[in-house]
Amino acid sequence: MKRVLFFIVVIFCFIIETNAQIIRIPSDFSTIQAGINSAATGDTVLVAEGTHFENINFKGKAITVASQFIMDGDTSHISKTIINGSQSTKPDTASVVTMWSGEDTTSVLMGFTITGGRGTIARDIGYGSAESYMSGGGVIINHSGGKIVHNIIEGNHLADPGNKTRGAIGCGILASVNHNHTAIIRANIIRNNTSIDDASWGGGVSLFGGRMLVENNAILGNTLNGQGYAGGPGIFHENEYYIGTIEDVIIRNNLIMGNKAYSENNVGFGGGIGVSFGFGSYDKLQIYNNVIAENFAEGVGGGVYSCCSKSRLFNNTLINNEAAVQGNSIHCEVGSKVFMYNNIVWSDVGNAISEILGGGTSISAYYNMLEEPIKPGGVVTESQNYYIRPIFKPNSYELAENSPGIGWGIDSIQFENAWYYAPSTDIAGNPRPDPIDLNIELGAYESPFENTLFLWVKSKAPFHTTDVVFAKINKDGIIYIVPEGTSIVVDSINKYKVESVDTLANAEVHIPLTDFSLGQYMVVAVSNTGFVSPYPFHFWVGDTTLPVLKVVEGTVRIGDSISVTSSKDGTVYLFKNPLQPDLSKIRDSNNFVDSLTVAADSLGKFPTTGLYDNYTYYLYAVDIYGQFSERGTVSIITGVEETADAVIHIYPNPVQDVLHINLSGKTGELQVFDISGKCLLQEQITGNENSVDVSCLEIGLYIVRLKYEKQIFTRKIVKY
Repeated sequence: MKRVLFFIVVIFCFIIETNAQIIRIPSDFSTIQAGINSAATGDTVLVAEGTHFENINFKGKAITVASQFIMDGDTSHISKTIINGSQSTKPDTASVVTMWSGEDTTSVLMGFTITGGRGTIARDIGYGSAESYMSGGGVIINHSGGKIVHNIIEGNHLADPGNKTRGAIGCGILASVNHNHTAIIRANIIRNNTSIDDASWGGGVSLFGGRMLVENNAILGNTLNGQGYAGGPGIFHENEYYIGTIEDVIIRNNLIMGNKAYSENNVGFGGGIGVSFGFGSYDKLQIYNNVIAENFAEGVGGGVYSCCSKSRLFNNTLINNEAAVQGNSIHCEVGSKVFMYNNIVWSDVGNAISEILGGGTSISAYYNMLEEPIKPGGVVTESQNYYIRPIFKPNSYELAENSPGIGWGIDSIQFENAWYYAPSTDIAGNPRPDPIDLNIELGAYESPFENTLFLWVKSKAPFHTTDVVFAKINKDGIIYIVPEGTSIVVDSINKYKVESVDTLANAEVHIPLTDFSLGQYMVVAVSNTGFVSPYPFHFWVGDTTLPVLKVVEGTVRIGDSISVTSSKDGTVYLFKNPLQPDLSKIRDSNNFVDSLTVAADSLGKFPTTGLYDNYTYYLYAVDIYGQFSERGTVSIITGVEETADAVIHIYPNPVQDVLHINLSGKTGELQVFDISGKCLLQEQITGNENSVDVSCLEIGLYIVRLKYEKQIFTRKIVKY
């Protein structure tokens, strides 16, 4: 509030000192646009509370259009002063607010709810682009600049039922900035803006071109819907056509949450942030101090997507983002270079998709907390990353007391002959580092808690007597291995220790397990000051024989049982999707369906009640040491899709090598298309049982099309 009031006082003093006028709506003019038309440079058009059905245009003027919020800082004015653009009589120019005549940051929109916009057809989004787009539902800034501060921008919708344009861009805000103009988008709530079009970009905010600052916004629940591209439902940025413009984009201190990109062809991308094309150095596109959480892309990059772009990501918290094809948290396409440090990247969404994937790119990652190592598709450089789960405060993305990540960051790093730094403040404006311990935290929030002792173990489940435990701690101390169940106090640790090693801070120690008996153990650490690590590492020392899973019948009808055996005592698990063999991901995963305890070579049975028909489930046997069997599958095919003349079965789905098709005696033609529409396979199908080899296909989503007796049947399949 202090910052808001300070800003308001500055604006008010500016009005007085420059003899600028205050034009009051509706006292002086009945409409906001009439007030703008009469305003001169430096004037303020002050709008009373109420709903104003207008579509306003700044007309290149360096003026402020504001609610009473500018006078007293009372945020209740924002929700009560509404500009509703839904009654425009010109459907091709139906943005609520337009800045299209050379405006810059001296043109200010402040303190309104902006809603009901339907966008403007813009034919020159970027130099060199002759295509037109339905653009800027709430606010459109084109070849200009502007300052959009302290507004609620919600309920704007872009669609093009007449197919006049290539697609929709910027449902909430479009800022297309060129040359020396600047756009500032600050302290807004940008939520529930939508599109339905063949292709859509930027549900909350679309940024095109050069000098832009997007900070302190809440970008929430924006949704893109389409058959084709659906990119950046939170924020989308592109610089493709702005060659020669000043390139300087900062996206910081934002909450980007719950935004979704739906694409029928699975080419959605960048659920939180999507960037593409441009920038010559890591200072030109900076993304930091953002919470990017619970976003979804029906395609790739549930959190962040990058294509043909160079960017620096630091001190962000990316949590529980999800993608349908690749890269739950981050996906980088060909031509991208991403440099990332001090981030928290973790998703508990329960699918088998990689967290971070680089395809033909360069990803350099240092001092991040990651759920798993980066999946290479190009050049991947990792150093000093931590693979341990963060612990957050309840209903918050701030690290809880004693959480891993407190004090684990770096204040500076040298990379490619240049020095880069952590932000001087966190997302909430608190000093970084916090004075309590002068150590930098990972993620968007700096913690008021002191750095404590943490233990890191290179996880493996289980260990064998031929293995070595690799471990380190962040302070000088001793690393111990003790039997499972040992009380985590210094006296008990010393009494029951099986092995111990003195170590310096951040030095990796190697503990061979040659003389260990089979059984369950814990790794714990004690600092030289007597502090015990709060999170021991639990592990088994097991035998080297993996369990063998047998699924008695690979096809089961609803109402029957799924019968299984395992060669070893343990548990058999049933999942909706393939699973990475990791015990920590079994129970806390949305992927989990059921489990049963089995004795060696004894029959166990899963009920099929509540399972999906026409669906393939995945099974794993896990012995008492945590060792996984090879994956088994079972197809539930009782439910079928009926057409007028045939009953069709296509299974399994997802599929690995062979797709089975039953056309109930009919004859037809099978085609398999990728998501771009290219036909990859074509075969004739006859009779009941047909097997199609799809092992040659890459991992991803495909469309199966069956043509038979003048009918066409289509279904999406996933190849893994």
